[in-house]
Amino acid sequence: MTATSPLSAPPVTAALGGPLATFNRVDVPLALSAPVNLVAASPSDVVAIGWRAIGAARQSASTAVSADGQQWRAVNTAWSDGPTVDGLPRSFGAPRALAYADGIFVSVGVRVDVAEDGRSTSTAIAARSVDGATWASIDLPAAPDSLLPTQLVRLGSRWVMAAELWGGTPQRQTLLFSSSDGRTWESSGTLDFQLQYLRTTAAGLFAMGFRGENNSTQWITATSIDARTWTSSVLNLGATSPVQSVLVDGDQVVLIVSEDVTGFSKDRRARLLASRDGLSWQTMPTPPCFVAGDYVGPAAAVGGTWAIVIDAETERLAVSRDQGTTWSCTNLTGEAFEARWGPPYLIGISDVQGKLALVGGRTIEPGAQSNWVAAIWYLS
Repeated sequence: MTATSPLSAPPVTAALGGPLATFNRVDVPLALSAPVNLVAASPSDVVAIGWRAIGAARQSASTAVSADGQQWRAVNTAWSDGPTVDGLPRSFGAPRALAYADGIFVSVGVRVDVAEDGRSTSTAIAARSVDGATWASIDLPAAPDSLLPTQLVRLGSRWVMAAELWGGTPQRQTLLFSSSDGRTWESSGTLDFQLQYLRTTAAGLFAMGFRGENNSTQWITATSIDARTWTSSVLNLGATSPVQSVLVDGDQVVLIVSEDVTGFSKDRRARLLASRDGLSWQTMPTPPCFVAGDYVGPAAAVGGTWAIVIDAETERLAVSRDQGTTWSCTNLTGEAFEARWGPPYLIGISDVQGKLALVGGRTIEPGAQSNWVAAIWYLS
């Protein structure tokens, strides 16, 4: 257990170096106002799923597939809308995670059925596909109207899914399930904290989350080789230093932490912490394009390239090709991002058939109201 915060080490700024990032944008034919929320790729197919709000507490999901991530076509989805009532769907899907491994795509989430009196019932489901175009769904084992899948990873020959229970009270544990085929799922235990991130590393599973009691927050990291037995540690950050993103490169895990040094957001500082065992942490040099007040968006490592979105008035991307020793800093503006109607809406960073890709949406102005168009930006 860490006795003092690793953030107590004096901050060090990494060197600025390497070429600026350049991008090629590809628009994805999802429904208008639905950005790309989830993407996964096999060697022969890429799947993109997005959703948009339709009325109070309802959403509409859509899916597109591609052979190469460049040319896309819309397809029917396991999250399709059901019959409508007064123009709103009676049944609709809410996907939460999507992944590919060993010949199948798997997505998990909930299906919501709305009765004539307006009451809704939620059922946790998994959806499987071998080509990204044709899907079959399976109800997951849990009490009706209670399970909310949140994350999905592959560990060896098994899928591992994390889920929470609905209930209106603060979550104090995370349920874990595993499956060899995406059809039959079994409980594999619990984590005694609310999960934020679940990642597969070269050494097994890494989990990161928090436990909150009496206005005090404990940040927890945990590791496992089988998703059943876990070793955990308290990461002494404090309530004003939340973990905003995580990237994994082999057996190395990097947390991007927002350190609120004075209690004012304008003084917020982003710091990087690194670990090879997921339990003990050391500070890393901070990318030079992080400045006071910045928030951090998605982060990922793809093919040895690290990328971190900096969510500022002008969004920027920090890129390192030498595991954080030097960084380039690129403003996400210009023709690829078409920012004249507003900044891009970046939801994630993904590995798309070996290419680092930003996923989300770009803003268009068809009239008086802005809308999202789903888009993927590939690092050149």
